[in-house]
Amino acid sequence: MEKGTSLGDIRPKEYIAKMMEEKFNGYTCITIRGRTGIEEGVMLFHNGNIVSSDYEYYKYNARFVAEEALARNMNAFAAPKGVLDSFSLSPYQIQLVMTLNEDCNLKTDIISPSMLQFAEAFSQSFEESLAGPVKKEEKGVERNVLLKRYGLTKMLGPNVTRSILMESADEENKKIDRMIGKKGKK
Repeated sequence: MEKGTSLGDIRPKEYIAKMMEEKFNGYTCITIRGRTGIEEGVMLFHNGNIVSSDYEYYKYNARFVAEEALARNMNAFAAPKGVLDSFSLSPYQIQLVMTLNEDCNLKTDIISPSMLQFAEAFSQSFEESLAGPVKKEEKGVERNVLLKRYGLTKMLGPNVTRSILMESADEENKKIDRMIGKKGKK
């Protein structure tokens, strides 16, 4: 849906409210440069509700999930520099992501922006807390680990990009739609 939108061009509360009103099915990916490196957060939407969240600090190989990740995503929206991408997914793809990443699922779906705590200003306190003992959900965030986490190990080739992965998911979704369509016609 969107690629490379500057965080400076977004009003977080309005943006999320719009996604919720439109019953968005898909995910947003926020990529920012923290004090010591790249941080990336993902929020998964199902019928406009935020149902799952993930956040990673690549410098520290630290990953946070569910509510801890959601708080970091809300902080990232207030970052002075960063980009936001959003991608549509089919309901089937959303269920697949939620099943493969159960640890990221929120205890309670976020059904309204009023359920979120939006940061007034970007805080480095989350990143600074990593200087001590690092809470790791999983060691390493190398490309192979990320692809394995999302069940995409057949995509381990050196020239696989995010757009290639999305095209592959779209093709898979079309195949599923054709199979469902054929069954419905019988």
